[in-house]
Amino acid sequence: MFFDIPATSLLEFVDLKRFSLNLKIIQVRNLISDFSVLIAIVSLTLTTYLIGLEVPSLKMPASIRPTMDRTWLVDATNIEDYTVALVNFL
Repeated sequence: MFFDIPATSLLEFVDLKRFSLNLKIIQVRNLISDFSVLIAIVSLTLTTYLIGLEVPSLKMPASIRPTMDRTWLVDATNIEDYTVALVNFL
C-alpha cells in the first residue's frame, strides 16, 4: 500500500515532477526569447494600428548609390599616406 513506499522515493518523485515542470518552463522561455524581436515588432505594430496612431515611415531612396560622385571601390594604388597602404596590405 501507500505506507510501504519509503519517504525518500516519494520525495524523489515530487522532485522529478518539479524538474520536468521547470524544464518545460525553460523550453517555453527559450522559445519566446528566440523570437522576442519578432514578437515585439508585431505586437507594437498591431498596437499602433489598433489605436490608430499615425507613425511616420522612413522614405526609401529610388536607387542605392554613393552619396558623393565616386566609385564604390577604393583604388589601393592611389593612396597618399603610407600608413594606410601598410594597413591595406595587412
